[in-house]
Amino acid sequence: MRINQSLWAQHIYQMFKKHWKVQGVRRPIETGALTSCDEHGIPYEDISDVVNPKKPIKPPVNPEENPLWNSRSCCIHNDSNVLVNGMDQAQLLTKTLVFNELPRKLRNIVNSTKISPESNKYFKNAILTAHLFDAEQKKLAIKKDPLRPAWNFPRDYGITDQRKCRLIIAKLLLECEKLVGFETTTERRVLHDVLFHVPFDKDEVFYQFEYCAETFISSKNPINNKNLVDGLSPVSDELPEIYPLTCDASIPQTNLYSIRNIYPISNEGQCPHPHTIFLHYSPLDVKNLFDLPVTETQQKARSLLKAFAVAAAKAQAVYGENVKQLPEPITVQSVHVNNKSFYFGMFQLNTLELNGTAGTKNYWFDVPPMDLYSECAYIDARPTLIGYNPDVLKYALGFYNNN
Repeated sequence: MRINQSLWAQHIYQMFKKHWKVQGVRRPIETGALTSCDEHGIPYEDISDVVNPKKPIKPPVNPEENPLWNSRSCCIHNDSNVLVNGMDQAQLLTKTLVFNELPRKLRNIVNSTKISPESNKYFKNAILTAHLFDAEQKKLAIKKDPLRPAWNFPRDYGITDQRKCRLIIAKLLLECEKLVGFETTTERRVLHDVLFHVPFDKDEVFYQFEYCAETFISSKNPINNKNLVDGLSPVSDELPEIYPLTCDASIPQTNLYSIRNIYPISNEGQCPHPHTIFLHYSPLDVKNLFDLPVTETQQKARSLLKAFAVAAAKAQAVYGENVKQLPEPITVQSVHVNNKSFYFGMFQLNTLELNGTAGTKNYWFDVPPMDLYSECAYIDARPTLIGYNPDVLKYALGFYNNN
């Protein structure tokens, strides 16, 4: 066995690191260049002023000089915020009574709806496509472990919640259009990312709702809203009490705003009446102001507020911006989608006189949220859908077919 001499190797990175450390403490040599420039009148500048120029100090701007400034503050509620007190606060804010069941006519339509095995098979494949087979690869939500809050999990890539919701709703509407027939489909129009802005007063406080309906279905004729409450009893005949909170709790106030009444469809169009809105929910986009998890009652309140905004925007577009008592009620259906959870509701707007708790009230009808499936994932390297619920497609078809 040959014995060689031991050689001590040094990593070249360590050599460069040591070299820069030594060179970095060298003091610059005075060359006399500055003295020569001064003698010959040659101007010069400090290199630090060239690399990091000093920004001029601007005087503070007076907010009253802003063109959006208003002397009266406004509570603006949008898509990214939820009410801290959930449904109770939403009821008091919109002067609405809640019914924990759908109107009789709509229930009959849903119960009489028949879904074929082929349609269920098609929709199952659509669920797999939206959740597993789509090609989108983006950063997903950051994982957190409550027992280890400082632990950083590796970032996952995959299909985002917004993408899943859009694909599911698109496939759901496509299947509904195939099942209801040509006559009903020609009386519907489907729009995406539609804005609704509604300003109103309540108890000497000025509000403006600024919402976006991710999918909006309009119809040629308004939804028949006669006798919707026949045979039904509200959860309570009186509006809830949320003292010591007020209606504007957790709604940001500002003096910089622009009053806008926006209903996106002209009253002279072919399908000017609101029919159904499909809303997306993702914990990445919708949050509490106080960093608390969004509860189920807050999600329901979000659906109620958006349906109210769509109906109120239509009322102001038809009867004028200052309308209070409506000649005819306006009805809007709502479907709130949270990936696998669907929440179906219907809102009937009877009045925009929202002061106090007495007088005419609006109505909200809903059913408990229902899951589209229990699990959709790769199990043993195979795409698997477990616990498919056909009632979701049945309710969606009933809502689409309601006239």
